[in-house]
Amino acid sequence: MKGLFKSTSCLSQQEIIAYLKENLSDSSRYEVESHLLDCPLCNAAVEGYADDYQYAEAELASDITDLEQKLKGSTEHEASYESSFSLNKMVGFILFLFLAASAYLYFQHTQQDRWFVDFFEPAPSSYLTLRSGSETMPDGLKTAMSFYKNEQYINSLPHFDQYLAKQNGDFEAMFYAGIANLGAENYSSAIDYLQRVSINDSDRYEAASWYLALAYLKTNQPKEAKGILKGLINAAQYANEAKALLAKLNK
Repeated sequence: MKGLFKSTSCLSQQEIIAYLKENLSDSSRYEVESHLLDCPLCNAAVEGYADDYQYAEAELASDITDLEQKLKGSTEHEASYESSFSLNKMVGFILFLFLAASAYLYFQHTQQDRWFVDFFEPAPSSYLTLRSGSETMPDGLKTAMSFYKNEQYINSLPHFDQYLAKQNGDFEAMFYAGIANLGAENYSSAIDYLQRVSINDSDRYEAASWYLALAYLKTNQPKEAKGILKGLINAAQYANEAKALLAKLNK
């Protein structure tokens, strides 16, 4: 500290700042305070520096606080943005998958619908008005078959159902009822009738199986349709149709 007073008896700027920052040793601090008691000029200088120093410290603290708040806000904004961006990406990806799946299913359904239209033809009626000897066709069945021949399938259904409720062993009538339900887009009843015919009527097994395969095709059950078609490719009836439709399903 003695070196600091060699050129002047007053305190230097460095000494005043060191004093205010409490960076002096005890002996040097004592010498500075002793000098301040005798030197109004240095005393005023210390007070002025003290005010400026305290103000600067306050300003610095305020600036630091503002900077911390801005950084915090920026971090939160970035985190919010990143979170929002990630959520939007996830939603967009899910929507893309949904649309892609919907498009695929729509394409598959419309394609199978086109195949159904290409291959569906109602079986010609071989039902005889005189079924055996003098036995005539019941009125309800006659009405059902009349609608069937005119491809008015919806109108034929209540008459088929009413007749088959009493004659559930007439698999020939049940065969046409199954096709009528298929043409009327009543697929569950079509499958039920055609399955029963294929199981119980060996004469109509192949024909019933063919229409059953079409019913499975229309209800988006290609695996079941393929299984039936494979069994028909060497059949006496519908072999060519079965081969052609199976080739389309295997593409």
